[in-house]
Amino acid sequence: MPLPDEYLGVSPDAFEEYLNELDNPTHTFPIRWRGQDTNIPVFRIDVKKPRYNHKNGRILPHILQYCAEQGYAADYFEQNDPSTTENQDLFDGFIAGNPQRAECYASFTSGLLPAYTEPLISTRNGRIINGNQRLSTFRELHNGNAADYDHLSHVWVAFLPDDGPEADLESEYRRLERRLQEGGVLDHQQFDWIQTGLNRRRDLDDGDDVETIAVWAGVTEAEVRKSIDYIQIVDFYLAFLGTPGAYNTIRSQQQEQAVQEMNTGMNRLQALRGTDNDRLIAEFCERCFRIMSEPEMVAGAGIGVYGHIRYLVNLYVAEAVNVHPRQPRITVNPRLRRRRNVEEEEEEEEEEEEEEEEEGPVLDLEPEDGEENMAVSIRNAHAIMEGRRLAENEDAYANRQLTVMITSLDNIIDRWGNHDLEGVAEKIERVKALLTDIQQRLEEEE
Repeated sequence: MPLPDEYLGVSPDAFEEYLNELDNPTHTFPIRWRGQDTNIPVFRIDVKKPRYNHKNGRILPHILQYCAEQGYAADYFEQNDPSTTENQDLFDGFIAGNPQRAECYASFTSGLLPAYTEPLISTRNGRIINGNQRLSTFRELHNGNAADYDHLSHVWVAFLPDDGPEADLESEYRRLERRLQEGGVLDHQQFDWIQTGLNRRRDLDDGDDVETIAVWAGVTEAEVRKSIDYIQIVDFYLAFLGTPGAYNTIRSQQQEQAVQEMNTGMNRLQALRGTDNDRLIAEFCERCFRIMSEPEMVAGAGIGVYGHIRYLVNLYVAEAVNVHPRQPRITVNPRLRRRRNVEEEEEEEEEEEEEEEEEGPVLDLEPEDGEENMAVSIRNAHAIMEGRRLAENEDAYANRQLTVMITSLDNIIDRWGNHDLEGVAEKIERVKALLTDIQQRLEEEE
């Protein structure tokens, strides 16, 4: 149920006027701000007065999807007043639609009380930097049952220093929010993989490098890169679906493991030498996206979408030796050749286009007779590949093991005098008998 307008905050100027009329702060809250440890004032604030943060990392997937669906630029709410009742109502809906918010709501309806030691964090003009999810929960509970939740009519809010225009402090606000939310007042309220990836990418846009992000986020540089890689794959997938920006929809589709497998597969294909890496990766991604968009393909297979993606990359790695790298186009200094006319230029372009059209798929995985869909084709192709690999291993077994035995015998001779020889004579007789048997079998096959 939407909140009444009176619960959706007041304008920045009205909030500062309200704050200035309050008595002295009740206490202070220790925080690290702009590289310095400091204590900031905490007040008891009317739950109806603060505003949701339109740049809150937790609702970033909702914001981007909403803007994409409405045909707005991604920075729409930065260019239009986010403090309006209409926009604050939108943000409240985004927060309420987060799966993590349901867990927060359950915690506070099960007896958890707001702690003065864990206040919400706000700018001086009432924009909540950390605690938007709790604020939304408190408002819903108080609005729905003011008698039972009278203790939520006012909430503890700590206020950041007024260090200048907010536009100059946005990156600081986001770093603070990320530190506090990833640590979490409620441990289970950490960002999910889509939220994390989008925020990591925004951190880069803010000017942080991977090393800096890893330090303040308390993760490895490899984890930062993976988070950003995952979002890039999601962008490709959403373009494939024709729904760019639909990040919040992806969160409900349980695609994280599939995207992780894709990222691993793309790295494997990129690392191959002497092949057309771009062609392999492009076709691999297209096949992965088809399976991800039609999960019913894998129903009853015993392995999920991510398992089929793992099979796919194995197939492309095996086939890569048959895919030749593209030859770089040879260019000639125009001063050393005659000027070609327009007809010759067009003829060359047509020939190049025909060559590209004739280039078939690396792997033919279209379903054959008896194969229900592409997932079945993938499993069958993988089973055939594994059968060939096992056969090749079996063919090489004799040579491989005899080579190992020769090396072992050489080592015994080289270190003669250092061995305990008890039982060696009996083993030699056994080895001689086995070698005689092998020799006889070789002679029979000649």
